[in-house]
Amino acid sequence: MEGLATVTMPGRFEVVGHQPLVILDGAHNVAGADACSSVFFDDFAEFGFDGSFAMLRSVGDAFLDAYLPIVDRRKDLPCGERERDFQLYRRGRYVEFNLVFDRGTIFGLQTNGRTESILMSLPPLVRWEYGYQAEAGSREALLTDLFTRPQNWLGDPALAARCQPHGAVG
Repeated sequence: MEGLATVTMPGRFEVVGHQPLVILDGAHNVAGADACSSVFFDDFAEFGFDGSFAMLRSVGDAFLDAYLPIVDRRKDLPCGERERDFQLYRRGRYVEFNLVFDRGTIFGLQTNGRTESILMSLPPLVRWEYGYQAEAGSREALLTDLFTRPQNWLGDPALAARCQPHGAVG
């Protein structure tokens, strides 16, 4: 057992945070973990490696404090067939992005990586629809029309006014 305590494998049961305790286990997809980190650090190095990593870590450290109140506020909202169809449609767009634009996925597929492993991170159920249009005035339309477009999130007071009727702002 002592020998086991001295073994380290990056990404394998690696403690990346203590408050709250966050343990990363990327063993099933080491290439995927590499791809995720390379996307960030290949494209963002304004603060050098240490500063950029510290910035990324601060985002991770703040995630639960920011996300859990959203879950708590929304957990009892009704969810029916319309919402499920929209979820499957959005998942399909995620798959599209991964297959067309994600460098890690493209690299894995182009270098004869194990296809099942590469595609394992994709959602198991998706939906595609040609020319999809959300119902006017719906929460789905708000997400499609507003939240998937570049915005001045902090400097445009009209955004809050548009989101308020949908309960999309605090």
